[in-house]
Amino acid sequence: MQIRQVRVLNGSGVPTTDLDIAHPFRIQIKIEVHEEHVPVCLIGCWLETLDGTTVCESLSSDSLEDEISLAVGNECVVEVEFPGDLFNAGEYTVNISLGGLRNLEWDRVAATVIRHHDFGSKRKGILLLRLPWRVQSQTMR
Repeated sequence: MQIRQVRVLNGSGVPTTDLDIAHPFRIQIKIEVHEEHVPVCLIGCWLETLDGTTVCESLSSDSLEDEISLAVGNECVVEVEFPGDLFNAGEYTVNISLGGLRNLEWDRVAATVIRHHDFGSKRKGILLLRLPWRVQSQTMR
């Protein structure tokens, strides 16, 4: 198995590496099968900061109801979507791996550097978490 192409798509499905942090984006992975039959394929996608700190990782088994099973000569295109307002402004590398049962790794790619732009105020940290705040009490004077 081989990773043939990795693309970053903005929320509208347009290929780009410049993203607005407020909007979702997708990583599209095109895979080609050279082996006779691949019974189970697991695809991993993780983002790292430029210094190599892993921010998050997702596996195809996290949400796909059916396992990916491919035969020789087949091509498969899969996508994983990241929500908006998750990553803070900065540059991240997108990494992809293909594997099977027992962590057998067929291919791995450090694909693309993406740039998240913040058009508001810059915040500290890697993740942009807009957490719920509540006023529990307030005294008027």
